[in-house]
Amino acid sequence: MEKPDRVERSVIIQVKTSVDIQALQNVQELLGWRVYVTNKPVQDLSIEDVVMTYRDQYIIEHQFHRLKGKALSLAPMFIQRDDRIDGLVKFLTIAMRPLVIIEKKIRDSIQKRGEGLSGLFEYNPTKVVINPKTERIIEFFEGVYLSITMFGEQVFYTVTGMSLKHREILDLMEIDLNIYAYMGSIQEMVT
Repeated sequence: MEKPDRVERSVIIQVKTSVDIQALQNVQELLGWRVYVTNKPVQDLSIEDVVMTYRDQYIIEHQFHRLKGKALSLAPMFIQRDDRIDGLVKFLTIAMRPLVIIEKKIRDSIQKRGEGLSGLFEYNPTKVVINPKTERIIEFFEGVYLSITMFGEQVFYTVTGMSLKHREILDLMEIDLNIYAYMGSIQEMVT
Protein backbone atom coordinates (compact mmCIF):
# COMPACT_ATOMS: atom_id res chain seq x y z
CA MET A 1 0.00 0.00 0.00
CA GLU A 2 1.47 3.33 -1.04
CA LYS A 3 1.55 6.29 1.30
CA PRO A 4 -0.04 9.50 -0.02
CA ASP A 5 2.24 12.37 -0.89
CA ARG A 6 3.01 14.83 1.83
CA VAL A 7 1.00 18.04 1.61
CA GLU A 8 2.23 21.31 3.08
CA ARG A 9 0.22 24.50 3.42
CA SER A 10 1.18 28.01 4.38
CA VAL A 11 -1.34 30.25 6.10
CA ILE A 12 -0.87 33.92 6.84
CA ILE A 13 -2.89 35.42 9.70
CA GLN A 14 -3.08 39.14 10.21
CA VAL A 15 -3.91 40.47 13.67
CA LYS A 16 -5.14 43.99 14.33
CA THR A 17 -2.78 45.87 16.55
CA SER A 18 -5.41 48.23 17.90
CA VAL A 19 -7.36 47.59 21.12
CA ASP A 20 -10.88 48.79 21.89
CA ILE A 21 -10.02 50.46 25.21
CA GLN A 22 -13.66 50.98 26.26
CA ALA A 23 -14.54 47.30 25.68
CA LEU A 24 -11.41 46.23 27.57
CA GLN A 25 -12.28 48.45 30.55
CA ASN A 26 -15.87 47.15 30.60
CA VAL A 27 -14.62 43.56 30.77
CA GLN A 28 -11.99 44.37 33.42
CA GLU A 29 -14.62 45.96 35.67
CA LEU A 30 -16.50 42.64 35.76
CA LEU A 31 -13.47 40.42 36.37
CA GLY A 32 -13.72 38.59 39.68
CA TRP A 33 -17.34 39.57 40.31
CA ARG A 34 -20.02 36.98 40.97
CA VAL A 35 -23.73 37.34 41.45
CA TYR A 36 -25.26 35.53 44.43
CA VAL A 37 -29.02 35.25 44.74
CA THR A 38 -30.96 33.83 47.67
CA ASN A 39 -34.52 34.05 48.93
CA LYS A 40 -33.34 34.23 52.56
CA PRO A 41 -33.74 37.58 54.34
CA VAL A 42 -30.53 39.45 55.25
CA GLN A 43 -31.20 38.96 58.98
CA ASP A 44 -31.21 35.14 58.44
CA LEU A 45 -28.24 34.93 56.07
CA SER A 46 -25.65 37.68 55.64
CA ILE A 47 -23.76 38.22 52.37
CA GLU A 48 -20.66 36.70 54.02
CA ASP A 49 -22.68 33.58 54.92
CA VAL A 50 -23.99 33.33 51.36
CA VAL A 51 -20.48 33.51 49.90
CA MET A 52 -19.07 30.99 52.40
CA THR A 53 -21.97 28.60 51.75
CA TYR A 54 -21.39 28.88 48.01
CA ARG A 55 -17.68 28.20 48.42
CA ASP A 56 -18.47 25.03 50.38
CA GLN A 57 -20.98 23.87 47.77
CA TYR A 58 -18.54 21.40 46.23
CA ILE A 59 -18.33 19.60 49.59
CA ILE A 60 -22.08 19.12 49.69
CA GLU A 61 -22.22 18.14 46.02
CA HIS A 62 -19.43 15.60 46.59
CA GLN A 63 -21.45 13.96 49.37
CA PHE A 64 -24.59 13.65 47.24
CA HIS A 65 -22.47 12.32 44.37
CA ARG A 66 -21.49 9.50 46.73
CA LEU A 67 -25.11 8.37 46.84
CA LYS A 68 -24.96 7.67 43.12
CA GLY A 69 -21.59 5.89 43.32
CA LYS A 70 -20.66 2.33 44.19
CA ALA A 71 -21.38 2.69 47.89
CA LEU A 72 -25.16 3.09 47.56
CA SER A 73 -25.82 3.04 43.79
CA LEU A 74 -29.07 4.97 43.94
CA ALA A 75 -31.03 5.44 40.74
CA PRO A 76 -32.86 8.67 39.83
CA MET A 77 -36.52 8.80 40.83
CA PHE A 78 -39.41 11.15 40.20
CA ILE A 79 -41.08 12.64 43.28
CA GLN A 80 -43.55 15.52 43.14
CA ARG A 81 -44.68 16.17 46.71
CA ASP A 82 -42.49 18.45 48.83
CA ASP A 83 -42.90 16.34 51.99
CA ARG A 84 -41.69 13.22 50.15
CA ILE A 85 -38.72 15.08 48.66
CA ASP A 86 -37.85 16.36 52.14
CA GLY A 87 -38.20 12.86 53.61
CA LEU A 88 -36.07 11.26 50.91
CA VAL A 89 -33.28 13.80 51.32
CA LYS A 90 -33.28 13.31 55.11
CA PHE A 91 -33.26 9.54 54.68
CA LEU A 92 -30.38 9.63 52.20
CA THR A 93 -28.31 11.85 54.47
CA ILE A 94 -28.57 9.14 57.13
CA ALA A 95 -26.90 6.74 54.67
CA MET A 96 -24.16 9.29 53.95
CA ARG A 97 -23.25 10.01 57.56
CA PRO A 98 -21.11 6.93 58.24
CA LEU A 99 -19.12 7.60 55.06
CA VAL A 100 -18.49 11.20 56.05
CA ILE A 101 -17.68 10.37 59.69
CA ILE A 102 -15.15 7.67 58.77
CA GLU A 103 -13.46 9.94 56.23
CA LYS A 104 -13.27 12.91 58.59
CA LYS A 105 -11.94 10.85 61.49
CA ILE A 106 -9.18 9.28 59.39
CA ARG A 107 -8.21 12.59 57.75
CA ASP A 108 -8.08 14.39 61.11
CA SER A 109 -5.92 11.62 62.59
CA ILE A 110 -3.56 11.70 59.60
CA GLN A 111 -3.24 15.47 59.91
CA LYS A 112 -2.64 15.17 63.67
CA ARG A 113 0.13 12.62 63.29
CA GLY A 114 1.66 14.54 60.36
CA GLU A 115 2.16 11.46 58.21
CA GLY A 116 0.05 10.17 55.32
CA LEU A 117 -1.31 6.68 54.86
CA SER A 118 0.36 4.28 52.43
CA GLY A 119 -0.46 0.77 51.28
CA LEU A 120 -4.08 1.37 50.25
CA PHE A 121 -3.44 0.73 46.58
CA GLU A 122 -2.34 -2.69 45.43
CA TYR A 123 -0.93 -1.29 42.18
CA ASN A 124 1.21 1.23 44.09
CA PRO A 125 1.74 0.20 47.73
CA THR A 126 4.16 3.06 48.40
CA LYS A 127 1.67 5.75 47.35
CA VAL A 128 1.00 8.01 50.35
CA VAL A 129 -2.40 9.70 50.71
CA ILE A 130 -3.40 12.35 53.20
CA ASN A 131 -7.08 12.49 52.22
CA PRO A 132 -8.21 8.89 51.70
CA LYS A 133 -11.79 8.32 50.59
CA THR A 134 -14.01 6.16 52.77
CA GLU A 135 -14.96 4.02 49.79
CA ARG A 136 -11.26 3.13 49.29
CA ILE A 137 -10.90 2.31 52.99
CA ILE A 138 -13.94 0.02 52.83
CA GLU A 139 -12.56 -1.72 49.72
CA PHE A 140 -9.24 -2.19 51.52
CA PHE A 141 -11.03 -4.14 54.27
CA GLU A 142 -12.35 -6.70 51.78
CA GLY A 143 -11.32 -10.10 53.08
CA VAL A 144 -11.43 -9.12 56.78
CA TYR A 145 -14.10 -11.09 58.62
CA LEU A 146 -15.61 -11.17 62.08
CA SER A 147 -16.74 -14.62 63.18
CA ILE A 148 -19.08 -14.97 66.16
CA THR A 149 -19.22 -18.39 67.76
CA MET A 150 -21.51 -19.35 70.62
CA PHE A 151 -20.56 -22.27 72.84
CA GLY A 152 -23.22 -22.70 75.48
CA GLU A 153 -23.44 -19.38 77.33
CA GLN A 154 -20.06 -18.19 76.04
CA VAL A 155 -19.59 -16.04 72.96
CA PHE A 156 -16.29 -16.02 71.08
CA TYR A 157 -15.26 -13.36 68.54
CA THR A 158 -12.57 -13.98 65.95
CA VAL A 159 -11.30 -11.43 63.45
CA THR A 160 -9.51 -12.96 60.45
CA GLY A 161 -7.65 -11.44 57.51
CA MET A 162 -6.39 -8.48 59.54
CA SER A 163 -2.99 -7.06 58.57
CA LEU A 164 -0.83 -4.43 60.25
CA LYS A 165 -2.14 -1.88 57.72
CA HIS A 166 -5.72 -2.69 58.77
CA ARG A 167 -4.72 -2.15 62.39
CA GLU A 168 -3.11 1.17 61.47
CA ILE A 169 -6.35 2.33 59.85
CA LEU A 170 -8.38 1.24 62.87
CA ASP A 171 -5.92 3.12 65.10
CA LEU A 172 -6.46 6.23 62.97
CA MET A 173 -10.19 5.81 63.62
CA GLU A 174 -9.45 5.20 67.32
CA ILE A 175 -11.08 1.76 67.20
CA ASP A 176 -9.48 -0.74 69.56
CA LEU A 177 -9.64 -4.37 68.42
CA ASN A 178 -9.61 -5.43 72.06
CA ILE A 179 -13.30 -4.56 72.18
CA TYR A 180 -13.96 -8.07 70.88
CA ALA A 181 -12.21 -9.53 73.92
CA TYR A 182 -14.79 -7.84 76.16
CA MET A 183 -17.91 -8.25 74.04
CA GLY A 184 -18.49 -11.79 75.29
CA SER A 185 -18.98 -10.59 78.86
CA ILE A 186 -20.99 -7.58 77.66
CA GLN A 187 -23.24 -9.94 75.68
CA GLU A 188 -23.89 -12.04 78.81
CA MET A 189 -24.77 -8.95 80.85
CA VAL A 190 -27.24 -7.73 78.22
CA THR A 191 -29.17 -11.01 77.97
